[in-house]
Amino acid sequence: MGAQILVVPAALYLFFHPDLGAWSFWLTVAAYAILGLLGASGALLAILRRTGVVQFTYTDADKETPLYKVQTFAEDFERDVAREKESRERKAKGMRKE
Repeated sequence: MGAQILVVPAALYLFFHPDLGAWSFWLTVAAYAILGLLGASGALLAILRRTGVVQFTYTDADKETPLYKVQTFAEDFERDVAREKESRERKAKGMRKE
């Protein structure tokens, strides 16, 4: 949650891009670096979580939050889509063998 302290000002700076003289170039570089590194770390965390290297634990209070409910809905949806795709691929392979 502490990432918003850096990300929101960086995103606002890149969106409005005020002219701050000599500082503009370095602030632009820093803003892109902050957003890029945060995105890369999020992608890495997602990969590690999907492979099982990183696991989150939730309390009962956490399970009542809207964020947890959206997250579990997305996981279930992805799992269902993967099962349907696998089922279609198996049927397609089975048809070719006949």
